[in-house]
Amino acid sequence: MIFILYGASGSGKTLAGEYLKSLGVEELVSHTTRKRRPGEVHGKSYYFVDYLEFEKLKKVEQSVYAGEFYGVSEEEVMLKHQKNPVFTVLDSNGVRAFRERFKEDTLIIEIKTTPSKMRERMKNRGESGQTIRRRMRYYLKERKNRKHFYPDYSI
Repeated sequence: MIFILYGASGSGKTLAGEYLKSLGVEELVSHTTRKRRPGEVHGKSYYFVDYLEFEKLKKVEQSVYAGEFYGVSEEEVMLKHQKNPVFTVLDSNGVRAFRERFKEDTLIIEIKTTPSKMRERMKNRGESGQTIRRRMRYYLKERKNRKHFYPDYSI
C-alpha cells in the first residue's frame, strides 16, 4: 500500500507522516534541486541533487515549486515498497501520477485546513510574509486541481 498525504501548507501533513512513521510505515524521500535548509539531512529530508542529476532520474512524478524541482524516483519506490507499506507527501500532479501508475495500491488521504489556520501555522513556523503569500497562491491553484482526482479519505 502507498499512502499519499495531500493537503495545503500548514494542514498537518508532516504530523500525519510522523504518525505513520511511528507505526513503522516508511516514507518515500523525494529528490529536489533546492538548497538544503538548516537541520535537513540528505537522504532523510530529501535527496538534494543538482538540475542535471535530477533530469537523469527516472521519476514517478515531478513538480516545480518556487523555481525548484521535486520528484519521487522509481528507484525509491521500488526499493522501499517491495512488500512494505510506504507513504509520501504530494501535490495534485503527484497524486494523479501515483494513482495512474499504482492504481489500487494507493490510498489518498486529503488533509484539510482553512486558509486562516494555514496562515497561522506558517507564521508560527517562522515563515516570511512573502513565503506565506506564495504558498497561499499555490493553495488556491491546488484547490482547483483537486477536481481531477478523488481522495479516498478527507480528514
